[in-house]
Amino acid sequence: MSMTERSGRWIRPDRHPKNATYRCICLPHAGGSTALFAQWKHSIGDDIDVSSVQYPGRAGHPFRNDLPATMTAWVGEIIEELLTTLNSPFLLFGHSLGGGACL
Repeated sequence: MSMTERSGRWIRPDRHPKNATYRCICLPHAGGSTALFAQWKHSIGDDIDVSSVQYPGRAGHPFRNDLPATMTAWVGEIIEELLTTLNSPFLLFGHSLGGGACL
Protein backbone atom coordinates (compact mmCIF):
# COMPACT_ATOMS: atom_id res chain seq x y z
CA MET A 1 0.00 0.00 0.00
CA SER A 2 1.31 3.47 -0.81
CA MET A 3 2.15 6.02 1.84
CA THR A 4 -0.85 8.16 0.98
CA GLU A 5 -3.76 7.45 -1.32
CA ARG A 6 -5.42 10.84 -1.64
CA SER A 7 -4.79 14.51 -2.13
CA GLY A 8 -5.19 16.82 0.80
CA ARG A 9 -5.80 20.54 0.86
CA TRP A 10 -2.19 21.32 -0.04
CA ILE A 11 -0.35 18.09 -0.86
CA ARG A 12 -0.73 16.32 -4.20
CA PRO A 13 0.64 12.80 -4.63
CA ASP A 14 2.65 12.45 -7.84
CA ARG A 15 3.64 8.78 -7.70
CA HIS A 16 3.47 5.97 -5.20
CA PRO A 17 5.79 3.03 -5.77
CA LYS A 18 4.59 0.06 -3.75
CA ASN A 19 8.03 -0.55 -2.24
CA ALA A 20 8.90 3.07 -1.42
CA THR A 21 10.89 3.46 1.76
CA TYR A 22 11.26 7.25 1.65
CA ARG A 23 8.97 10.13 0.87
CA CYS A 24 10.03 13.33 -0.89
CA ILE A 25 7.71 16.32 -0.39
CA CYS A 26 8.45 19.05 -2.93
CA LEU A 27 7.55 22.74 -2.67
CA PRO A 28 7.83 24.86 -5.84
CA HIS A 29 8.78 28.52 -6.28
CA ALA A 30 6.17 31.24 -5.64
CA GLY A 31 4.74 31.21 -9.17
CA GLY A 32 5.13 27.47 -9.61
CA SER A 33 2.93 24.45 -9.26
CA THR A 34 3.22 20.72 -8.78
CA ALA A 35 3.89 20.46 -12.52
CA LEU A 36 7.48 21.52 -11.76
CA PHE A 37 8.08 18.07 -10.28
CA ALA A 38 5.94 15.99 -12.66
CA GLN A 39 8.91 14.58 -14.58
CA TRP A 40 10.66 13.40 -11.42
CA LYS A 41 8.58 10.23 -11.45
CA HIS A 42 10.42 9.16 -14.61
CA SER A 43 13.91 9.62 -13.22
CA ILE A 44 13.69 8.92 -9.50
CA GLY A 45 14.04 5.43 -8.05
CA ASP A 46 11.15 3.24 -6.93
CA ASP A 47 12.29 3.54 -3.32
CA ILE A 48 11.06 7.17 -3.19
CA ASP A 49 7.44 8.31 -3.01
CA VAL A 50 7.11 11.83 -4.50
CA SER A 51 4.44 14.32 -3.43
CA SER A 52 4.32 18.06 -3.93
CA VAL A 53 2.57 21.05 -2.42
CA GLN A 54 0.08 22.85 -4.67
CA TYR A 55 -0.29 26.55 -3.95
CA PRO A 56 -3.71 28.21 -4.10
CA GLY A 57 -4.77 29.48 -7.50
CA ARG A 58 -2.20 27.32 -9.33
CA ALA A 59 -2.87 24.46 -11.77
CA GLY A 60 -6.44 23.66 -10.83
CA HIS A 61 -6.12 24.38 -7.12
CA PRO A 62 -8.98 26.77 -6.43
CA PHE A 63 -8.29 30.15 -4.92
CA ARG A 64 -10.06 30.13 -1.58
CA ASN A 65 -11.25 32.84 0.75
CA ASP A 66 -10.13 30.89 3.81
CA LEU A 67 -6.39 31.02 3.05
CA PRO A 68 -3.88 31.45 5.85
CA ALA A 69 -3.04 35.11 6.49
CA THR A 70 0.69 34.57 7.05
CA MET A 71 3.42 32.30 5.77
CA THR A 72 3.80 30.88 9.29
CA ALA A 73 0.13 29.90 9.34
CA TRP A 74 0.35 28.42 5.84
CA VAL A 75 3.40 26.33 6.70
CA GLY A 76 1.59 25.23 9.86
CA GLU A 77 -1.30 23.92 7.74
CA ILE A 78 1.10 22.02 5.49
CA ILE A 79 2.79 20.49 8.55
CA GLU A 80 -0.57 19.44 10.00
CA GLU A 81 -1.48 17.74 6.72
CA LEU A 82 1.92 16.03 6.52
CA LEU A 83 1.65 14.69 10.06
CA THR A 84 -1.52 12.81 9.12
CA THR A 85 0.21 10.97 6.26
CA LEU A 86 3.86 10.52 7.21
CA ASN A 87 4.68 6.96 8.19
CA SER A 88 8.21 6.62 6.84
CA PRO A 89 11.44 8.62 6.61
CA PHE A 90 10.98 11.74 4.50
CA LEU A 91 12.79 14.69 3.01
CA LEU A 92 11.62 18.13 2.04
CA PHE A 93 12.77 19.77 -1.18
CA GLY A 94 11.93 23.40 -1.81
CA HIS A 95 12.79 25.73 -4.66
CA SER A 96 12.97 29.46 -3.82
CA LEU A 97 9.79 30.25 -1.77
CA GLY A 98 9.39 26.49 -1.27
CA GLY A 99 12.91 26.37 0.18
CA GLY A 100 12.00 29.08 2.67
CA ALA A 101 8.92 27.15 3.69
CA CYS A 102 11.03 24.04 4.24
CA LEU A 103 13.25 25.84 6.74
